[in-house]
Amino acid sequence: MTSPSPRSGPATTPGPGRAGSGRAGSGRAGSGRAGGRPPPVGGRPLLRAARHERGWSQADAARELSALAERTGVAVAGPASLKTQLSRWENAHAAPEPEYRTLLGALYDRDAAGLGLVPGGPAADLAEPPGSRPGSLPESLPGALAEAGALDPTALALLREQLEATVRLDHRLGPAGAADVLAAQVERLVALADHVLPEEIRRDVCTVLAEAALLAGDLERDRARAGGAWARYGTARAAAHEAGRPDLAARARAARARLLLDAGEPDRARTLLGDAADEWSDLVRAEAALRAPGAAPPGPAPGSAAPDGSGVADGSDIRPEQRRTVDAVRPAIALDVDVLAHRRTLTRAAAGDARARVSLERTTTDEDRPVRARAEASAALAAALLRDGRPADAAVHARRAQLLAMRIGAPRITALADTALADAALEAATPDPASADLTSDGSPGRGAQRSVAPARSSSAAE
Repeated sequence: MTSPSPRSGPATTPGPGRAGSGRAGSGRAGSGRAGGRPPPVGGRPLLRAARHERGWSQADAARELSALAERTGVAVAGPASLKTQLSRWENAHAAPEPEYRTLLGALYDRDAAGLGLVPGGPAADLAEPPGSRPGSLPESLPGALAEAGALDPTALALLREQLEATVRLDHRLGPAGAADVLAAQVERLVALADHVLPEEIRRDVCTVLAEAALLAGDLERDRARAGGAWARYGTARAAAHEAGRPDLAARARAARARLLLDAGEPDRARTLLGDAADEWSDLVRAEAALRAPGAAPPGPAPGSAAPDGSGVADGSDIRPEQRRTVDAVRPAIALDVDVLAHRRTLTRAAAGDARARVSLERTTTDEDRPVRARAEASAALAAALLRDGRPADAAVHARRAQLLAMRIGAPRITALADTALADAALEAATPDPASADLTSDGSPGRGAQRSVAPARSSSAAE
């Protein structure tokens, strides 16, 4: 409930007891302050605005935050203490710890930058008046130029190591553990790239930024935050062009086109891709063809033939130590060589390719693969098994995808798993007329035999 604003005009003397929500003699009227002063401005306006958009008081937000923490298994203070902390955070008297930043982002459906919680980011400059701290406006430009000017090969190597550490964190924990850390890194890289002057160093910084923003976009997509993902992919594409990396720019363009597919806009996705001739764009076109109403399967996904002629190159035969290779141009940048192969496998499985389905099954149990890839593979495998008429097996993999996606904070994958699980339950509950058939000696007929036969492993497709 929103408290009444302080009265304007001549002050009145409150009677004994309470007046509105104020106390006698306390100098307060409703939620106003002594003397009718307005609430303080400044602080963290983005964080405060996110609460106001939902019509919540700080007590409301504290209760919602406490309930969210309980649902996600995060230990936090009680609602009364949380209300005090929220006030301190909104007024920039304190900064929330990483676990609270994650909860606030989930509560308000915004990333840390969108709540003004990225240290030194653009939104953070609004938290304090100009000149109140080193590096703030109007002195921020010389400070930013000095920081960017200090970049040397050693500092660049440290930036790359930071990104590598975040990639490893994502591989194990997914968006829940890596998204906010990566958001802060992207904001810092944006600031550095914008102020570094030597051309060669700027290209190197922009390369790191492009890869960081691509991963940040993927995490936002899996968090079902299409707007945040779109913005991150745009940052990645601009940085890739600045770095002279057309391969990364093509991947960012295709990633945006995939977001349009997610939104049910295949025509706009094709418009965005235009006549781009690269593997990422070809895969999105194949996905768009699969999603077209009444479209026939398009056949093998582009570029999917394995070197040995087996017909599928999904990266499942790559040893863990081979899955990361070194960029020959900028040696310290490590790249995932199986990301593209994973997308190929998902596309081929959706087209009904049995070998791709086997590859998905291997991915679901490969602990060396990123947890997001395992969760997505489980959801895709469930959908493929449903198309094969195996609802019981599909339900097993859908539940696995559900559990993984909920653990890592990936609601997009959770939604895919939920859909597969619901479809599996519906198919299992639909009677098969042939299942009641009996032979002349009373034994189950062909349909019944099919319905009671033990579920075969999809590896039998080999």
